Amino acid sequence: MLLTVHPQEIDEIYQTLDKIGCLGSERSAGYLRAAYSNEETAAMKFIEDLAKASGATSRWDRVGCLAMEWPGTGPEFVET
Repeated sequence: MLLTVHPQEIDEIYQTLDKIGCLGSERSAGYLRAAYSNEETAAMKFIEDLAKASGATSRWDRVGCLAMEWPGTGPEFVET
């Protein structure tokens, strides 16, 4: 399965992510999404929802790491 993402969709995603943990009104102010913080979890849940909407399954491990998988028929497994 080939996933196509358009520049407008990327901009829309960043419009939401930019609000989570932003230290000011502009991107240039920087972000604080400390590990295991509410801000990090909110950003991860947002990405998880997008992934599920595109056909992925997801799971959280015991320490709070998020793994997402898309069905495929290829002989390879890629983990990032």
